[in-house]
Amino acid sequence: MEWKVTKYHPTFELAVNVPDEWTSMSDIGKTFSSHRLDAIEYLTVEASYLDAISDFLDDAGINFLVVREMDKHRNRGKEAARMEKYGLRFCASSWDRVSEGMLLNRAQILEVSLLVLRESLWCRLESDQGFFVHFGYDFYMYIGSPNPSPSAVARARKLGLNVEEFSSPYRLPWDENREPAHERKNRREIPGHSEPGFFERRHEGALGFDRAVAAARYNAGNLGDDSKQLIDHQTGTLCGEYSADNERGWLLKDKFVFWWNWAAGSKDASGRYGHEYFE
Repeated sequence: MEWKVTKYHPTFELAVNVPDEWTSMSDIGKTFSSHRLDAIEYLTVEASYLDAISDFLDDAGINFLVVREMDKHRNRGKEAARMEKYGLRFCASSWDRVSEGMLLNRAQILEVSLLVLRESLWCRLESDQGFFVHFGYDFYMYIGSPNPSPSAVARARKLGLNVEEFSSPYRLPWDENREPAHERKNRREIPGHSEPGFFERRHEGALGFDRAVAAARYNAGNLGDDSKQLIDHQTGTLCGEYSADNERGWLLKDKFVFWWNWAAGSKDASGRYGHEYFE
């Protein structure tokens, strides 16, 4: 199962006119809805996110996660100065040590998660058992587990967090070597496609909430001279555009599950279909 975990009230999350709320460590000292955010309040919310991660790990019996797609987008000196500006401690040893593919123990998982929440770096934390912690913008967090974890969900809500079932938009492009067994049964191969495309999940911030963006990518050899229009295979309607510079078609949808092909107006003109990975 997968969940979206946030500090935002569910009533406001999908609304256009929402109360002004802080979304980042850099908001410390600013005023939101006539209330000034201080470091103590920020740290309290941050701690609730870390407690939620720990509770979900406990429920799943997971003690180690692997760092994926790590990105340190600032240098060490600037990060230390940024933390000092907001009255927070910079976890220098954790920042220095963490690297792509590193296996983290429980304490390290929480240390790295703290750094991601503070926007000091970005990565996905994942295990081969189907457990993951993904982070989005604006204090959005996504947790996946092979277990239902009702007690962890209840504890997170008791901490004041909003928890709802939601598929993470930060999944890796499909890799069968890391495909969890409980998901492998849901994957469908589409006949006639020699070089399978794959789904990517991307994040797009809009109106204060995450919106799923799915992409079908094929290599250049498979694209050929197809139209630059993305056609929904189920309806035959135009639902996206192909970008030649990165060989990628972008499709905004409410769900993550689609079939499509690249075609010039006909839903079966090209014979090149995408994949449906999740049911």
